[in-house]
Amino acid sequence: MYITGSAVYNAPEREIEEIEIPGRNGSYMLDRGRFHNVTVTYPAGMYAKDGEDFADGIRKLRNALSSRRGYCKLIDEYNPLEYRMAVYKGGLDVDPTAVNGDNKAAQFDIVFECKPQRYLIQGDEPVAVSSGGKLYNPTLFEAHPILEIDGYGTISINGEE
Repeated sequence: MYITGSAVYNAPEREIEEIEIPGRNGSYMLDRGRFHNVTVTYPAGMYAKDGEDFADGIRKLRNALSSRRGYCKLIDEYNPLEYRMAVYKGGLDVDPTAVNGDNKAAQFDIVFECKPQRYLIQGDEPVAVSSGGKLYNPTLFEAHPILEIDGYGTISINGEE
């Protein structure tokens, strides 16, 4: 299987409620402080040469995509420093076309439902911080680090002990 389309750079929609207030110009925008999931679609294709079983290749692809339960890491070459947490959402509509005799090819979409945030791949690597050390969030978004503490002493985070 090959990804045949262009890069996927979409972004999630922020949940904002628009409220009209009589006597007030414009709308009041109530930010709910969250983002909606985003659908990520990869245009893809598959090709089978003479002697290869095209249907078996599609079956293996379908099984690989459909056998995963819950959110899984989705990493692509378009965003090499980040990954998404995704669930395979779509079915697989494949209409093979005969090409050059017994060779077959097909184009189809692979659709994932993804959590709105992207995760930094480097964020999965542990960072050792010793006395007086600091951790920095390299993004503009709120971070939720997992802290594992090994040892004894006083810990201060944002001025809180």
